[in-house]
Formats: sequence, C-alpha cells, structure tokens
Amino acid sequence: MKKSIFLIFAAILCAIGMNASTYTAVGSSGQLFGNTWDPGYTANDLTLKSGTLYELIKEVTLSAGDIQWKIAKDHAWTYSYPAGNQTLPINKSGKYKVTFTYNSSNNAVSANAELLEEVVVLPKIEVKGAWDSWNTVELLKSADNKNA
Repeated sequence: MKKSIFLIFAAILCAIGMNASTYTAVGSSGQLFGNTWDPGYTANDLTLKSGTLYELIKEVTLSAGDIQWKIAKDHAWTYSYPAGNQTLPINKSGKYKVTFTYNSSNNAVSANAELLEEVVVLPKIEVKGAWDSWNTVELLKSADNKNA
C-alpha cells in the first residue's frame, strides 16, 4: 500500500515537472540578449524564484539607447508577454546589472537596469578591400590609443 501511494505521488510530481513552462527574455539588443528576438535561446531563460515569480539577472556592458524586449513562453512565439514590446531605456553606456521578472499568475513583466560602472563604448569600425578578397576587417585601437 505504501509503495503504491509513493509511486502515484512520484508519477504526479513527474507529470507536473514535464508540464512546467519555460519563460525566456527576448529583445532587440545583441549586447544584452546574445541572439536578438530568439525565444529558443536558452541562455536567456528565467528561473523560478518563488511561487509564480520568474527572474533572469544579467551583468553586461550596454551602449546608451532604448532596448525593446518581452518574455516568450516555451521557447516559441505562440505566447509572449506583454502583447506589445516593452522599452528598457539605457541612458549611459556602461556595465549594467539587468533584472527581468515575470509573474505567471497574472503575466506581469518588469525590467530594471542598474548602472554598475560607466564606460565608454567605442563604435565598431570595419573596412573591406580587394587586399583581403573583400572580407570585413575590424579596426581596433591599442591601449595607448594608437591604431593596433
């Protein structure tokens, strides 16, 4: 009898785990999301913090500007929250701690970007030419501010 109850309980727990949903932060910034607008990119999956509250925290260097974002369910676009995109304003270029939250009981989303350190983000400069079969070459600067 005890073994039967245990097996039933184990089957219920397994079924609940198999039907658990996954929530992923997706958006317009390659700096923040890696792959832009990719609900299948598991590096941006939120983790269950408590009850119905999910969270993703990332520390990353961001350029100033607005970042569009939302939360996708089960690595697909079938369900995403909110219906329209959210905007996360980044006022200064720098290193940020960005926190995304999602509450599965009411589909409430939020994002917060905390500036940890202001930095200068230089634009990426590329050149192409016949000397390299028209492949893109990125120009870099060395620490002493001379061309590398």
